[in-house]
Amino acid sequence: MASIALQLIAESINIDINSQESIVFDVVRYASDSVSYNPATGEITLFGIGSYTAHWWVATQSVSRSGGASLALVSNQGSEQIGYSPIKTGEVYGFGVFEVTEGEPVTISLKNITDGTMFLSTDEPVKASLILNYDVLPAFGFFFTPYRTSHWAIESGNNFVFYENGPSVNVEHDPVSSEVTVLLSGTYEISYVFSFIEPANILISLLKNNVPVHTIPLANFTGALSDTIVLPLSAGDVLKWEFEFLEED
Repeated sequence: MASIALQLIAESINIDINSQESIVFDVVRYASDSVSYNPATGEITLFGIGSYTAHWWVATQSVSRSGGASLALVSNQGSEQIGYSPIKTGEVYGFGVFEVTEGEPVTISLKNITDGTMFLSTDEPVKASLILNYDVLPAFGFFFTPYRTSHWAIESGNNFVFYENGPSVNVEHDPVSSEVTVLLSGTYEISYVFSFIEPANILISLLKNNVPVHTIPLANFTGALSDTIVLPLSAGDVLKWEFEFLEED
């Protein structure tokens, strides 16, 4: 589901925009943690993995060249997503779509791509505006052991084995080792439920790359155990559940 990532306004800025110069927005109405904005250069950096859709408009007064007014969202990936008006005075508008995957963040800026100087309107209180929407790439997985196949003895030091896979996107589950591999970096909510029909004296541990990150000691426990934890994970991280017996007093 898309959400607003950034809203920029240009009010009190230099109205002379030379060829290949960026529009430098001076008012940040809203900025999420998936982006950053440099008010000195007009450069926007996209951090969050997913897709971004930018919509912008600029009020122009004239251009020192033949032809109309052209601006473009220019990225460090080499793309130019252009908005063009055949007239020099009025509103130029456009949009652009950018994908951010694993690796370096994407930077974009709105530039005058004509070969002359562009002059923004002196009469309007707002010279330009840009809004950026962010659509997060999904990542989820559901893995479980049905009740009918769950009657087996837990051996100390063994992984908990999930026999069934539910829906999953951008995570992978190995049914032999019950290791779950994360394919996208991000913050994950991990919900779990364990049911014990006989008293359990064990230590349950969630391991990330073979290092415990969440432990649950159970002393003579019978019934259902459930909770939710939140973990920052990177692409390639491997999760698994491990059990160890606790010594009885």
